[in-house]
Amino acid sequence: MADLEAVLADVSYLMAMEKSKCTPAARASKKLILPDPSVRSVMYKYLEKEGELNFHKIFNEVLGYLLFKDFCENDSDEPIQQLKFFEQIKIFEKTECYDERKKMARDIYDNFIMEEMLSHTYEYSKHAVASVQKYLLKNEVPVELFEPYLEEIFTQLKGRPFKKFLESDKFTRFCQWKNLELNIQNVELPESFSLELKNLLEMLLQRDVSKRLGCMGNGADEVKMHNFFCGIDWHQVYLQKYTPPLVPPRGEVNAADAFDIGSFDEEDTKGIKLNDADQDLYKMFSLTISERWQQEVSETVFDTVNSETDKLEQKRKLKQKQHFDADEKESDCILHGYIKKLGGSFASLWQTKYAKLYPNRLELHSESGNNKPELIFMDQVEDISSDFILHKNENCIQIRINDGTRDGRIILTNPDEIGLKEWASSLRSAHKISQDLLGSMAKKAGKIYGSERDVNKSMYIFGANCSTKTSNGSN
Repeated sequence: MADLEAVLADVSYLMAMEKSKCTPAARASKKLILPDPSVRSVMYKYLEKEGELNFHKIFNEVLGYLLFKDFCENDSDEPIQQLKFFEQIKIFEKTECYDERKKMARDIYDNFIMEEMLSHTYEYSKHAVASVQKYLLKNEVPVELFEPYLEEIFTQLKGRPFKKFLESDKFTRFCQWKNLELNIQNVELPESFSLELKNLLEMLLQRDVSKRLGCMGNGADEVKMHNFFCGIDWHQVYLQKYTPPLVPPRGEVNAADAFDIGSFDEEDTKGIKLNDADQDLYKMFSLTISERWQQEVSETVFDTVNSETDKLEQKRKLKQKQHFDADEKESDCILHGYIKKLGGSFASLWQTKYAKLYPNRLELHSESGNNKPELIFMDQVEDISSDFILHKNENCIQIRINDGTRDGRIILTNPDEIGLKEWASSLRSAHKISQDLLGSMAKKAGKIYGSERDVNKSMYIFGANCSTKTSNGSN
């Protein structure tokens, strides 16, 4: 009987393994939905502010490299051979067999260096050519043979090719993936979870270490004392006296696929201790380790999610008469994208708006784009909250306005944490610049008119002019 159970377990495992080969990407991709392409506007500002909007940062990220490569091979108006050259060099450097490396070195020299010398297609230095020829003439192929070319390849790639990439749809897709990565900590918990379980998970997943359960001074006791574990006798747990809530049938592999199966034997973990270097990894602990997450995505769902997203966006573009996400680089638009505004009956519903921020106003368009946008002019704004306020369990931006006909507040939010921070920062910046400009005009008017009454009058006129400006700043 024991042998039969072992055979059944093996069969179950093999079936799970076969299933994992066929469907992991398709199944996992259903759980990943990329944000709207308009997130490009927010992410461009965010990456620029963080110093990550440069060639080396994006090129050295797994997904950034894949999308840049896709652009070079499929979207570029002119051939970009440097990237193929770079890839061949990296393959050469990883080749351990010396004989294979010798053959590969000759192929690289013939297909890239010699071809370039004959056609003068790209500019490489004489030093780089001489360095490679010196070794090949001696029939030597050290791992660093083509190293002089790498920096020159980077110099060429980060010029026109990278600038064109930043203007392309492939960079938009990079922004979508990067936004998803940075917001991956916003886990949606199923409604079937109890309030205690939801709170436990939210506390364990706190990004701020000082607020994370178990890290607030009392260690594991904080977790044990949580309401979710109310009634648990931890001494009985330690003695392993509790009956498990679920005992799987013997011989059955309880896994969606083989990748869910892991080894947790005590023998595998006994004696493992974290040293100071290990602990340093957790000082700036994030729920997502970028490199590892991107590598896993690239090996599993990247192509599938991109393909499905392309289809959805194509359908959306066909249905949408007015493209809100049109290129705004030729106008003075500071930021644009989807945002949620509190409105409806009794200001109790979140309404999705497509917002466009200009130096003198905020435009809130309906999703359909059929109605005139709601306009909020900066000279009407009295205050923009310096910190987020909590409203209906959402972090929100609060704008207080007074335009003579209404005196109240506008509440905006966004499920995208990065986007919400950029909107708050850009709104406050635009408002401050507007206030400084109005103050400057008032001082000039005071010198010209010499009376407080005329100063107030000039501010009123200037505010009116601001209110009638169009997107390009003309009257």
